[in-house]
Amino acid sequence: MTLQELADAMTSGLQEQGIIAMSGPSMNNQYAAKLLVQMQNGPSLGALKLYVGKRGPTLVPDELHSCPPDVRSRILEVWERISGRLSTSPGGRDSFAIDLSVIQVWVDGACLQAPLGYRFGWAFVIQQGDRELHRDSGSLLQSGAFEHRNVGAELEAATRALTWCLLNGYKQVTVYHDYNGI
Repeated sequence: MTLQELADAMTSGLQEQGIIAMSGPSMNNQYAAKLLVQMQNGPSLGALKLYVGKRGPTLVPDELHSCPPDVRSRILEVWERISGRLSTSPGGRDSFAIDLSVIQVWVDGACLQAPLGYRFGWAFVIQQGDRELHRDSGSLLQSGAFEHRNVGAELEAATRALTWCLLNGYKQVTVYHDYNGI
């Protein structure tokens, strides 16, 4: 399914729910589209981002700033119905919808070969719904993590993020990462 077909299917599905979606500003690539969303005869609810790539179609609802929870649920139901009709991507991965009521922990790590050895970096962002709670990044790893390269950096980000969550009273979170095997 092309990006345009995905955007058209989402627009039609939302219209059935009494929600108007129209093309937003260009995201300057052929893999992403932004839909501006509003209730019929109502105010703007924000925007949705749709992506089509190697991992299949993805919905990112992080710009629905003025969207009541019941409307957000209807939007996600439309997405689940549309993405459920799609075949899996060549990589065999299905798309997913993010439960915005759960604390989301987004982590990443990197290891680069440099002239004097390896250089590491890690970062994380913690969100609840559309609200960013905390972010951090760095280049120091726990001793012993260097030998694991990217995995060590990814795990450093996850460990630091989960420590922050525990120290701030968040006991149930979902960690999102891009490294296979963790």
